[in-house]
Formats: sequence, structure tokens, C-alpha cells
Amino acid sequence: MDGILLIDKPVGLTSHDVVNIIRKEFKTKKVGHAGTLDPFASGLLIILIGNATKLSQYLMSTQKTYQAQIQLGLYSDTYDITGRIIDKNNLIYNTNEIRDALNELVGTHNWKVPIYSAKKINGKKLYELARKEEYIDLPESEMTIFNIEIINYFYPYLDISIACSHGTYIRTFAVELAKKLGTIGLLSTLRRTKSGVFDVKNAYKLSDFNKELMPLKSITTNKIIINNKSINKLNNGNTLFYDDINFIEIKSNNSLYTVYSEERQLLAIYKKEDQHFKFVLKGG
Repeated sequence: MDGILLIDKPVGLTSHDVVNIIRKEFKTKKVGHAGTLDPFASGLLIILIGNATKLSQYLMSTQKTYQAQIQLGLYSDTYDITGRIIDKNNLIYNTNEIRDALNELVGTHNWKVPIYSAKKINGKKLYELARKEEYIDLPESEMTIFNIEIINYFYPYLDISIACSHGTYIRTFAVELAKKLGTIGLLSTLRRTKSGVFDVKNAYKLSDFNKELMPLKSITTNKIIINNKSINKLNNGNTLFYDDINFIEIKSNNSLYTVYSEERQLLAIYKKEDQHFKFVLKGG
């Protein structure tokens, strides 16, 4: 049993909790996910079953979109509303000031990772070190903000839609936005709406999910047709080059491609790297 299941994770469960539920329902241990959501967050969680677990690293690296609510005038040790509040103020900003600050944050930044995160230092997760109250020089991580839209603003609450790179911490973004304004802030709600080609609109609630899995080929809209003399290379998991290919169709910036024979039989999934294509898995 191989395939993909889209779940709309509710607030209060960890991503691992959802994986355990799916394991029991499908009676298999070979279940994973493509990108953790914090317990206080909701939204799209991509569940991978069987050989689909081999796609995890590729799916996690795709662009994400979130709906987030930022609360200005509060600051906590976790950068979100679940933490210990350690500072407050009542500095009010108008919509134009908010919009200007948001526009300045579009682009790539090296920002500090939240101390309460699963990022590892010397093999230990940051939140484990934080709970032991050990001193930590927080590492920086490259985070890219592609687009931000204001959904609603009524002080102190700012609702936005934000498209960003893998590895972007929206909690950090909330703090950085507040800094840009000259105040403090934290993340009060978070919902993931998109991840790569997948949308939460097509996700199931845990209470009524369908056991019919999406095929592995659904992870990409890019397609390759290889010449039949190169099929043995593919069957052996070898790298494909442009002279092995009859036709390429590129529909997205996804680096993954479904590979077909000249007879349009689906053979494998490959990943583009420089001027060649690397084997990921057979079938799809």
C-alpha cells in the first residue's frame, strides 16, 4: 500500500499523533509525514504511506503558505501565545505602517531559530535544552518570504497570508515584523493552507478521512518521456541525461518529474539536478 493522504490537522494534536492514528487505521507502521505542524497549529499535513515515505525530503523542501494571526504588544519566551508572557506594551500602528513593514520583510533573511523548536544543536533539540534552562546561542537559519497579503487588521490582531520557503519559522517572522515596527509581537494562531502542489481544500478531517490514497505521481505536474533504449538504465536506478529523453513537460518549479515510456507507461519518479535527473523511486 503506497500513496499520499492529505489531513487537515486540528489544533491540539502533534504531527506524530496524527501519524499514529493513520498507522492504526491502515494497519501499517510504514507511515510518515512531510513537514511538522506544532500542536497549536492546524491545517495541511501531508501523510505518506508505504514507499511514499521516500518522498518526504522532497516534499518538505517545497514552498509553504500559511494563514497566521500576529498579536502586537505581547512577547513570550516561545514567540507564540502558548508561551510565558514576558513583556507587554500598547503601541498602536496604522494599516499603512503595517503594510510598509511587511513589504520590507519580503525576501531572504538569516533569522534566529525559536528556542522552543525541534532544531538540533550537537544532536539535541533546542526545546530540550530550553527546558533544562541551559544557555543557548541560538543558530540562524535562512528563511525566504515570497509574498504576504493582509487579510484583516484591527489592533492588536493582524491576520495575514504568507508564502515562504521550507524552514521558515512563522513565530520568528512575527517577532521580526514587530521589531521592524519598533514594538513587540507574537504568533497567536497558525494554519498551513498549501505545501507544494497540495492544498488544504483537498484535505480530510481526521473524523472522516477517505482510505483511498492519492497516487505517488500526484506530487508533481512535471513529466518526462524517455526513449525505450534507456529503460534498462531506469530499471537499475541509474541517472538519466538529456540524450535519454524524448520529451520534457515542465508545469511547475517542482524539481520532481514523473517518467514515462514511449508507450506512456508510468515507470518512475526522478529529481532534476543540474544537467541530469536522479532516480527517486519506481512506479508512481
